[in-house]
Order: sequence, then C-alpha cells, then structure tokens
Amino acid sequence: MLTIDPHERTRIGSVELAGTPPASKADFLDRLAIAPGRPYESAKLSERIRKQVESLKRRGYYEAKMDLAARLGPPEFFETG
Repeated sequence: MLTIDPHERTRIGSVELAGTPPASKADFLDRLAIAPGRPYESAKLSERIRKQVESLKRRGYYEAKMDLAARLGPPEFFETG
C-alpha cells in the first residue's frame, strides 16, 4: 500500500536581482513569470531564464547571463500577507 501525503507547493517568497536588467525590474520579472507568492517550479523557471538569455544575446547583449539561486525555508518564513 502506498500512502501519499500531499503538502502545499513551495512558493516564491521574495526576489532579488543582482546587476542591471535591460528593462525595468518589474517588466523583467514579469517576462520570467517570477513574483512573490507564485509557485516555485525550478525546471520551468530555468527554461524561461534560458530563453531570456538567448533573446538578450540575439539583441546584442553577447555576454548576457543569469543564474538562479533558490533559498528554501519553512512555509511560515515565506508568508506573503
């Protein structure tokens, strides 16, 4: 017998950017579909980041790069309101 105990999905608590995005922070994060409270989906986010870097390189930002650094904590740590 297999028992599955589902838990609440991991959500984004906060977002920090280092460096200077080529657009406003809000627009840039919107393109990546990142916002506090949204579900954290590592594989999907990594794919969106990859596509965004490719787009930047096509527009002349040849050294564009992005790295994802996730810090996980208990659910109450990420309360959004």
